[in-house]
Amino acid sequence: MTSLLGFHRPGGPVEDNAMSISQHNMQILKAQKGLGLIEVLVTVLILAVGLLGIAALQAKSLKNNAESYYRTQATVLATDLADRVRSNRAILDTFENAYDMTFATSKTITTTKNCETAACSESDLAEYDKVNWVGLVIDNLPGGEAQVTTDEQTDGSFLVKIEIQYDLDFGQSTSSNKPNFEYMTKIL
Repeated sequence: MTSLLGFHRPGGPVEDNAMSISQHNMQILKAQKGLGLIEVLVTVLILAVGLLGIAALQAKSLKNNAESYYRTQATVLATDLADRVRSNRAILDTFENAYDMTFATSKTITTTKNCETAACSESDLAEYDKVNWVGLVIDNLPGGEAQVTTDEQTDGSFLVKIEIQYDLDFGQSTSSNKPNFEYMTKIL
């Protein structure tokens, strides 16, 4: 009931209204019991998926970095052998296949001469170059193998094809799925 001045008397409709609002709030709280925990769990799940995505991206980045590094090493090694062949060009005129090797024989090449400390013939230098170069391939590339072919062209120059295979899976790859790097140069 309301007095003439607009004040409410105790036990009037305002108190009843306040009590019903309080009861209504309690019912809402009972209905929401555990809802905050579910929201937190959903947030943690979304965060976990995001972190797993970042971890996968980092792993892929590291793999691509390794692939780039080994391809660069293969490029440097191939140009090194091409320079060795170019500096010993005279042997190609007498023995065209002096620098040739296959993937199978590249790991079994040996030499008895050390051309850094003693004078060597052109053929001895070719063998020495092959042994040292194959050692570099094996040391710098995981599972590194090499194949070299030289073909005399009609103009008297030589086409040198250098193929290098290496294992990016560190022992898990078969020879059929190893990256194959090819380098070709013409030696006049």
